[in-house]
Amino acid sequence: MAHVYGDDRDRVLDVPATLPAVLHRAAEHYADWEFLIEGDERITFAAAERETAARAKGLLALGLGKGARVGLMMPNSSNWILNALAIGRMGALTVTLSSLYQPREIAWALRHNDIDTLIIAASYLGHDFLDRLEKALPGLASQKA
Repeated sequence: MAHVYGDDRDRVLDVPATLPAVLHRAAEHYADWEFLIEGDERITFAAAERETAARAKGLLALGLGKGARVGLMMPNSSNWILNALAIGRMGALTVTLSSLYQPREIAWALRHNDIDTLIIAASYLGHDFLDRLEKALPGLASQKA
């Protein structure tokens, strides 16, 4: 069990020692408190709980589940955090891929890590991740499934 302390140090919340459980309990007790701040964007614990649940359901609908290896190739952001929490929420493993990877490194990482699904940002700071992915896996863009 993990202990989560709130504003009152005398109040201890016992929760299973998993990130999804900690987020769920925090959302119950501190719903309107800020969980993530990125620029002007503010995400409360309750909003993070809802968003990670929705993303996890979407991944489950794709056929992923416990033990799946889901790659994340995107810049550090609130979106990255919410995706990682959603992946963990369904019992899958988050495999991080650097946003600096070039096509050869992407191809190696996908094979070496046995990644089931890859979640990427389309681009970041002028870097076209979709182009890199197509170069790493020629013919990917022309596939229908």
